[in-house]
Amino acid sequence: MKLPSETWGSDAKREHVVLPVAERPQLVSKDVADHSFIEVLNQCATLERLLDTLAWINTVAELQQAMVVLCNPTTSSASRKKGEPRPVDDHDLVLEDRAGVRWKFEVSAVASEKDGNGKEKKDLVSLGVLPEDGSDVSGWPSGRCHLVVSEEFARRLREPTRHGLRLGLFHYAEVKAGGDTRIFEVRQGPKPT
Repeated sequence: MKLPSETWGSDAKREHVVLPVAERPQLVSKDVADHSFIEVLNQCATLERLLDTLAWINTVAELQQAMVVLCNPTTSSASRKKGEPRPVDDHDLVLEDRAGVRWKFEVSAVASEKDGNGKEKKDLVSLGVLPEDGSDVSGWPSGRCHLVVSEEFARRLREPTRHGLRLGLFHYAEVKAGGDTRIFEVRQGPKPT
């Protein structure tokens, strides 16, 4: 389908990818006939970032024999009733190293320095670093917490002006600095000087 050039952006946002009934993955319900084109693009970007993360993980000695506990990067957080605690391993990727330490990753497809959807805060809440609205964080979360972001979004994370960063409650350590995908470990306390 050819879209008019003067409304291409608006029209493209409304396009859907048709999912054929035959030859579809078992995880895709037969009841789903189509899916938002923009969401498919976002999922592809997230998967590309995940693949970059897995390549980086392969270079980290502590993780070379790690077990994958969960890998679920293209779905929203597990649904739960209001006030119910978030499942401990509700993340895009969770690995357990040989020492039994869980490495938790929140993967973002945001490709700009702006954060109009509040993705950074949502991911920090998911990791247990920040409280959900109206609740308290009881201590620092177990395991190691990571944000996986674009090169552009990384510039935002390097500026300690938001959330608990300015209070010194936590800081970001950039553990993968090259390429299109950047990985930051969220560490407790102020950034060492």
